[in-house]
Amino acid sequence: MRYRYTLLFLLVMSACVATDPAVVVNDERPVAPPIRDIFPEYVDRLPTGDQVVYDSVPSLNGGLADLRKHIEDLKPTYGPCNVDGKVWLSMILGDDGVPKGIHIVTGLTNACDIRAVEALAKTRWKPGMIDGKPAWAFITLPVRYRQGG
Repeated sequence: MRYRYTLLFLLVMSACVATDPAVVVNDERPVAPPIRDIFPEYVDRLPTGDQVVYDSVPSLNGGLADLRKHIEDLKPTYGPCNVDGKVWLSMILGDDGVPKGIHIVTGLTNACDIRAVEALAKTRWKPGMIDGKPAWAFITLPVRYRQGG
């Protein structure tokens, strides 16, 4: 039963990557589609205004080492990522520090993409603060892979 769900997830993820509307700028950082298109259910919760200034920005509990640990833990499940490159992910971070939605902006392979998404979903963050209160945030970040990683 678990393999059936994994196969379904792989098919959905490959369809998402194949139809990804992201544009790559200078072969480095991709431009994510508008937030309202990929996360319509969370747009109303994000801070608004021309310039939103956080008192403190969101930070990953445990740092990048925590994200890398989650990625390595998923290696036996999805296999190695035998390419060099980055998977760019965008997400909505709730005011409770939990990622609410994760979108693949630019992917590499199914194994790399799924490991990056699942690892990011397991992370917990210290939310950004606006006027002393936790605030929702839109974050885009890369997950870098090296050959065999």
